[in-house]
Amino acid sequence: FEVMGMSHFCIVPEGTSSWTNHLYESFFAGCIPIIISDRFVLPFQEVIPWNEVSIRWPQEELGLELYAYISDLVQNHAPVVAEMKRKVDEAACWFDFYRFEEPCSPYAAILKTLEQRKAAFPRYLYPEWWLPVRLGA
Repeated sequence: FEVMGMSHFCIVPEGTSSWTNHLYESFFAGCIPIIISDRFVLPFQEVIPWNEVSIRWPQEELGLELYAYISDLVQNHAPVVAEMKRKVDEAACWFDFYRFEEPCSPYAAILKTLEQRKAAFPRYLYPEWWLPVRLGA
């Protein structure tokens, strides 16, 4: 973590599944993740502005183009890098599974995701008469 913590950016390669520990490590180390995966499913999309806290790079374009892009970003756009770093630090709480306080914890993100999915769930799947009877109504 020490080397990662001294870096502006951390490479997050595709893991063996749609999730990878490298993403979590980058947030805990405080470096901006460079996600190198075309299939990576980003967690907590409802609460984390991924386009503001990470760089997503196509696997097929890995090489000198990425180096040139990152070099230009650091040398010529330092305020952008600083703002991304600030947002990474803010978003790290979404990955801290020892944190239970609202509004920023992985548990709050999971609940928010479930609430949004429930709200989007169609209400017309069942006939009216399947709904529970409300007593006193």
